Amino acid sequence: MVGDSSDAPRRHFVVCGDNPLAYRVTLALCTRYEGTVRVVLADPASTYAVLMAGLPHVEVVAAERADAAALERAGAAHADAVALLQQDDGGNVDTALLVDERWPGTRLVVRIFDDDLGASLEKHIPGCQAMSSSGFAAPEIVALALREPTRLHVPDRNLVITHPHTPLPVIAPLFAGSGHRSDPVRPLPAGDDLPVRVLAAAPPEDTAPPAPRRPRRTTLRTIGMVAGRNLRIALAVVVVLVVLGTAAIAQSTGGDWPWAMYVSILTALGGTDPDGTLGLLGRTTHVLLTVVGVAVVPLVTAALVDGVVRARLLLDRGELTEPMSGHVVVVGLGDLGARVVSALAARGVDVVAVDRDEQARGVAVARELQVPVVIGDARVSATLRAAYTGDARAVVVVTGGTATTIGIGFAADAVDRTDGAGELRVVLRVFDEGLRTRLQRKAPHFRCVSASHLAAPRFAAATLGQDVIDTIPYLDRVLLVAGIEVTDDGLARRFARDLEEPGAVKVLALHTAQLDGGGGGRTIDPGLTARPLRPRDTLYVIATTDGLRRLRQQTR
Repeated sequence: MVGDSSDAPRRHFVVCGDNPLAYRVTLALCTRYEGTVRVVLADPASTYAVLMAGLPHVEVVAAERADAAALERAGAAHADAVALLQQDDGGNVDTALLVDERWPGTRLVVRIFDDDLGASLEKHIPGCQAMSSSGFAAPEIVALALREPTRLHVPDRNLVITHPHTPLPVIAPLFAGSGHRSDPVRPLPAGDDLPVRVLAAAPPEDTAPPAPRRPRRTTLRTIGMVAGRNLRIALAVVVVLVVLGTAAIAQSTGGDWPWAMYVSILTALGGTDPDGTLGLLGRTTHVLLTVVGVAVVPLVTAALVDGVVRARLLLDRGELTEPMSGHVVVVGLGDLGARVVSALAARGVDVVAVDRDEQARGVAVARELQVPVVIGDARVSATLRAAYTGDARAVVVVTGGTATTIGIGFAADAVDRTDGAGELRVVLRVFDEGLRTRLQRKAPHFRCVSASHLAAPRFAAATLGQDVIDTIPYLDRVLLVAGIEVTDDGLARRFARDLEEPGAVKVLALHTAQLDGGGGGRTIDPGLTARPLRPRDTLYVIATTDGLRRLRQQTR
């Protein structure tokens, strides 16, 4: 459990979905949040349906689609929240509109990839929260790839979650324990408990938009792009002919090398009038140069045109046109891969994107961001070399299949490293927890994550209310980050520091209400002010589930 045990009646939740995210959210709702859950799905014999059916206080409702009858059987009429977690934006929007029509006011948590569509849905359905699982997972994956601590999303505060030996100023311990899953974990410890995760102050993120990613154009690079293999061969043939012809004509004319080169070049490239003063060797060379020139010049012209067209296509398709180093290679350009590429590019990190399917969603995203794209199977070393993996700082593999993902990870690890490139960080998307542990034990520079594992705490917490703005998971425990609005008959006139509860509630910040006559609207440290809380203030806290529930009760 997240917090203390409670005698309150179990909340009831409805989950629609048959995938890893639906399973992890259901697990959290029936255990950490002490709820009963009914899961609506099409195939009760599927892998995740069987897993969910085996959880305590969970019932599977089989239905071809989440229509009104299926939702009625699942108890949507009296549900505390309905979570729509299918990987289908259109289907989830349809079901959300149905729930709002049949049971107005029901809290909805909707999985949506399209941010604009999600914002529109929240605008038209009160109590609806549209969320992207890849949107939550991508920042965590980027932090792993760049070897950075995870940032906490609290307005006007730069906070990170990190290990207790960090050089950053520590604000508060978050979890205490041995770090082993079999040992108990204590949230928000006090006293002499040894922390395993702490909250620390961090430097501000660079929020300035990065400069447009424009390829650096140089003369040598342009020549290299245009001069393809065929053109280089043709030019080499011409050069060899001119050199041999020059030597032969110079010998026949008594060693006049400038004149010999002049005649050779003109003859090879366009032909000249016959010269009766030349000897037999000179005339023979003259004829040969003319004949070969007639054949070679069209070849050179064709190769030059081919090189120009190929260079234009490379630029238009966003493919690599020069070597890269210190970059991040992202393999797999689905929903999650597109988010990871966007997040890295937004921070000004050099990225190379790789996918075997040119029609993948993230390919268009990468090209719009002017991120180079390599189309090919990343299990093949040639594809990885084309992405300059040997010079990269990290490889992020977010493909769909577990076997494919692991295979790409090992293939990337096997690419020879360039001198001075340092150790390669490999981040893999792996669902199975046991497999993640074994892989990281075998290859310590591997970091294995599950997108559903990273996103599920946020989705589960969202069923409790919109004031939950972030989550802090550690092993099997989760802390909630919430913004509580102060009301007249609730927390008003009390002091923020007095609301802290060891092991349950930690006050992070106080955002003061905007005053009608001006002033206010500032975020302050509650421990450094004697100002009492006022109506419309917002209190930001880290809390266990029970700690947040008790704090909410004081606002009523």
